[in-house]
Amino acid sequence: MENAKSWEATRHLLSALTSRCFAAGCDRQSQMALNARVAAMAEGLLKEVTPAQVASLAAGTRAVVTDIEGTTTPIPFVSTVLFPYSDARFEEYVRKHYSSLSAIITTLRAQAVADRAANPPVAAPPIREEGTDAEIIADVVANLLYNSKANRKVTPLKELQGMIWKEGYASGALVSQIYEDVPRAFRRWKAQGRRVYIYSSGSVAAQKLLFSGGSEGSLLGSIDGHFDTTTGHKQEVASYAAIAKEIGEKPADVLFLTDIVGEAVAARSAGMTAMLLLRPDNNLFSPDDQPAAASFLQLLDFDDLFPVDNSEPETKKQRTV
Repeated sequence: MENAKSWEATRHLLSALTSRCFAAGCDRQSQMALNARVAAMAEGLLKEVTPAQVASLAAGTRAVVTDIEGTTTPIPFVSTVLFPYSDARFEEYVRKHYSSLSAIITTLRAQAVADRAANPPVAAPPIREEGTDAEIIADVVANLLYNSKANRKVTPLKELQGMIWKEGYASGALVSQIYEDVPRAFRRWKAQGRRVYIYSSGSVAAQKLLFSGGSEGSLLGSIDGHFDTTTGHKQEVASYAAIAKEIGEKPADVLFLTDIVGEAVAARSAGMTAMLLLRPDNNLFSPDDQPAAASFLQLLDFDDLFPVDNSEPETKKQRTV
């Protein structure tokens, strides 16, 4: 009987993931990855959250802190739209605004020095202190492109990306992609008295652009605050302790949502509850991450998290599988 229940749960999960995969335009390789994920769940490596567990969480969760990429927003939007957009415009933007970017360039130069002194060293291109404007600009652009291609969470890089994306949103060249369950979840959680925060490696300015530039309209009215790498890096325990202190909540009353196991581990180590998102186009957990991933509850989307009470009239869009 238990095996039958397990198979039924696995079948339901596969159906849900497949529907979301097709809706997101997944290719065959992505579909095969999803099949592997479901097989891993069937073997007990992954654990989808149950209604009873959600109910237990609801009683103690006063604030929700969520990641962006792979959690509220499809990874391909960031990796194949936002990053290439800014990469292609670094040189023009730095050249045009060079005189006003001295602080960012100084920080980027110091980061390059620290990178080369690291053990092992990081091969980020150095930025000369003396030379013509054209030479220094060339150094800056080479450094930015290196860090961007490596997806490094370097604060000055994130600041410049946000500045370039701002122009893209303003011109209409960029339109945010947010998972359809996110706006209604944010509204639902706010109506339930929970506060909603964003924590991403992208700058606060870039976060606000993302959540105000989508087809659903601005979501900023449903968000209580934003955090980026100026608070700390996302796989450091101290970052989550700092967020809890800043928002005035005990860590135990805060839920953190992410698709990255290392971030979930750091948040939990700080005393928060953490959950992992199984979005259709997210990467599979690596073999090294699988044991830790198995210790976290996991969600297909936000619709299952703190749903509207059955006694209340349901006015939100229903999820279909």
